[in-house]
Amino acid sequence: MADASRFPEGLLLTGTDVTVPAPVGTIKQNAAGQLVRSTSAAAAAYSTLNGLLPSSVTADPGTGAAIPVTQSTHVSITTVGAETNTLAIPTFIGQVLTMEMAVDGGDRVVTVASAINLAGNTIITFNTVLDNIMLIAMEVAGTLAWRVVFNDGTTLS
Repeated sequence: MADASRFPEGLLLTGTDVTVPAPVGTIKQNAAGQLVRSTSAAAAAYSTLNGLLPSSVTADPGTGAAIPVTQSTHVSITTVGAETNTLAIPTFIGQVLTMEMAVDGGDRVVTVASAINLAGNTIITFNTVLDNIMLIAMEVAGTLAWRVVFNDGTTLS
């Protein structure tokens, strides 16, 4: 069993169900093996999350490049010195992006096109192996924006 201390704050694991902070809610696996989201506490039907949760891995674009935002994905970061990236606004509501530092050869600073939290932070700095963050796309004041679901180790500024 996984070490419970490594689970991000706000995640609740119950049997095969995972509850994450709003707006995602409770995620279940249906009989067909698809990940689905409960639309309400009493709902008998579920709406599919396939295509929204990261089921793909995007190669580290390297320093100076934009992190692709065409789909939900995971990016493992490898650095060989002080490096930078940019992150554009998301493509669709509910899009998920996870990033983690896999190899630490120096800090990686990711500059996001809009604020990722209420504090107005737009900079994510990875400086230690296993630093990780999950972002979800939401509509904020009529515009798509990334919002932090969890952050374990990255520095936000």
